[in-house]
Amino acid sequence: MTSPGVHQEENRFFGWLLAATAIPFVCFPLSTLLLPDVSALTHANAALLFIGSSGHVAASFFFYGEPRMRRHMLAHSPARFVLAPAILLVGLGTFGFLVGGGPLSAYLIVSYWIWQTHHYNRQNHGILSFVSRAERRPVRTRDRLAVTLVGVAAVISMITHIPSYRGTFLATWGWQLEWTGLGVFGVAWLCYLPSLLRDDPRVTPWRSVVLLALMLFYLPLFLFDDLFTAIMTYAIAHGLQYLVFMVFVARTPRATRWRALGSLAAWALVWGGVLQLATSPSWMSR
Repeated sequence: MTSPGVHQEENRFFGWLLAATAIPFVCFPLSTLLLPDVSALTHANAALLFIGSSGHVAASFFFYGEPRMRRHMLAHSPARFVLAPAILLVGLGTFGFLVGGGPLSAYLIVSYWIWQTHHYNRQNHGILSFVSRAERRPVRTRDRLAVTLVGVAAVISMITHIPSYRGTFLATWGWQLEWTGLGVFGVAWLCYLPSLLRDDPRVTPWRSVVLLALMLFYLPLFLFDDLFTAIMTYAIAHGLQYLVFMVFVARTPRATRWRALGSLAAWALVWGGVLQLATSPSWMSR
C-alpha cells in the first residue's frame, strides 16, 4: 500500500512540473504581444532564457560531481559518459566555427532544430510515463500516439520558422510544410479526443492535466510567426521541466539534500554561464 508521503511527493512533483511549463507560456507571449515595453518582463525573460537554455544543459554536469554517480559512470561506460560528451562539446564548437556562414550551414542549422524539436518530444514521452507510473497504470496506446503525432507536427511546422530554411531546397515548400504540420496536429487531437471526453474514474486528475499540457506544448508554433515566441516558448519550457527533474533527483536522499541542491545550483549557474559565453553568438541561432 502506498504511503501518504509518496502521494504528497508525486503531487509536489507534478505541480512544479506544470508550473515550470506554464511560466514561459505566459511570459514570452506577454512580452512580445501585449507588454513589449515593460522592462521587468524583459529582464525576467532574459533570466528564463539563461536558466532554461544554458543553465539546464549545464545542470547535467551535477552527476559528475556526485561520487556514487561518478564511480558508476567510470566503471560501466567511460566512453559514453566522459569521452563522447567531450568530443561532442569540442567537435560541435569547432565544426560550427568552420562551417558557420558557408553554403552547408543552412542545412546543418535546420537539421539541428529538427533534432532539437524531436528531442523535446522524447522528454514529453518521459513525462507521460511518469504520470502513468504515479497512477500505477501503463501508458495508453492512444495517448502515446497523440503525443507522438504532436511531436511530428512540431518538427514539420517548426522548419518554416527557422530563417536558414530559405537556404535549403525546402524554401519552395513553405506553405506545404505549414499545412502538413497543421494537419498532423489536427490528427493528433483526434487521437486525443477520447481521452479528453471519456469519463474514466480510473484516470487521476494529474494524468488529465499533464496530458493536456503535452498536447498544447507546441501550440505556439501554430499561433505566432516570430521565432522567439513560436519556438523559444516551448524550448525554455522543456529546459525548466528538466531542471525540475534535477531538483527532485538532487533532494533525495534527505540527508544530503542541501549539499546536493547547492551543487546543482552551482553547476547550472557557473557552467551555464560558461556555455552561454561560448555559444553566444551561436552559429546555430543564425
